This record gives sequence, structure tokens and C-alpha cells, in this order.
Amino acid sequence: MKSETKLFLGIILGTVAIVIAGILILSRPATPVKVDASLLIRENSHKTASGSASITLVEFSDFQCPACVTYHPIVKEIAQKFSKDLILVYRNFPLTNLHKNAYLAAQAAEAAGKQQKYWEMNNMLFEKQAEWSELPSPVDIFTGYAATLGLDAGRFVNDMNSDEVRSIIDADIADGNALGIPGTPTFFVNGQKIENPPSAADFEAVIQDAISVKK
Repeated sequence: MKSETKLFLGIILGTVAIVIAGILILSRPATPVKVDASLLIRENSHKTASGSASITLVEFSDFQCPACVTYHPIVKEIAQKFSKDLILVYRNFPLTNLHKNAYLAAQAAEAAGKQQKYWEMNNMLFEKQAEWSELPSPVDIFTGYAATLGLDAGRFVNDMNSDEVRSIIDADIADGNALGIPGTPTFFVNGQKIENPPSAADFEAVIQDAISVKK
């Protein structure tokens, strides 16, 4: 065999070997990377209570986000179904460049939390998103929601506009940016970012797998 032919075959075989090696490397399942826990949950973060829980689901979300409102009933159902095993943590991540009322909605939820009605307002904002999302200013409708929940309306409005509430939301946004949140909703299970499950059954399977690992 001529030296030129041997050289040519060697180049081809070497190239094939490199391609195969690359394919094998890329086909390996990605190792889940845990993130800084201090960025996921703050002391004042809203969370469901469960003394026996071994699984933590953190959601960075936007009340005006169409995808978030789609996931809301799924997340709510999962939190209820796995109430003994799971703590749900909600973090504000209003995409203000896309959703003009998202920040104000986060203020409304945080203000309701000052009167122990955070989750009730959280649900109402998502379930009634179509009513307020495109309003020039939804303050009045949010105040109406507060009244429906039996809140002190005057205190609610004052809390909405308080520096304390804004600082909570701004801290959530800062944590989300530090984590490189690409959009909403973004979920973390026990400190690991997950791909958004395509269905309720798939999301349930993710939580069930996490519970099985902990047992």
C-alpha cells in the first residue's frame, strides 16, 4: 500500500474516531448541578408548611406570564397531592420588559401576605389573570381581590406601595438573575434546576422520583 494511501486512511480513521467519541460524550446524561441554596430560598420566602417534607420545589414565576398560568394548576395539584413530602416555595421573577403589570401583581401578593393571605392572593392572581393583565393600572381590581379575601383594604394598599414589599420582590429578582433564570416559570427540585415537565403526569413523576431517592 502506498504511503499516501496509508496516510489518507489514517486521517479518515482518526476523524471517525473523534466523531464517535464526540457522540458518546454528548449522549451521556448531563449530571445535575446543584446551585447555591442561599439564592433559592430566603428566610422570608413564601413556602407551604410540612414538617415531614424531604422534597423542596422552588418556583421562580411571574403572575402575568401565560406559561406560568398554565403551570399554576399543575403545581397547585402537586403541592396538595404530595403535601406530606413536599414544600413549595414561590419566588417573584416579574419579567417587567414583557409584562407591564407583573411587578404590581407581585406587590399585591406580598401585601396580602402581610395579612396572612399570601397563597389565597397568589391563586386569585393566576386564576383571574385575564381580568387584570392588560389593564392600564390594575390597582383597583387588586384592591377588590383583597376585599374579597377579607383583607383590610387601606392596609393592603399601603403595604403594596411600601419599601419593604418592593425590597422583597427586588431581592427575589436579584437571586433569580444570580441563578441565571432564563424565563418563567423555572423550577428547582432539591436545589437542582429541572427542565419544565411537558405534562402534569411528567411533573408528578419528577416529584415521585425525588421522593423515592430520598427514601
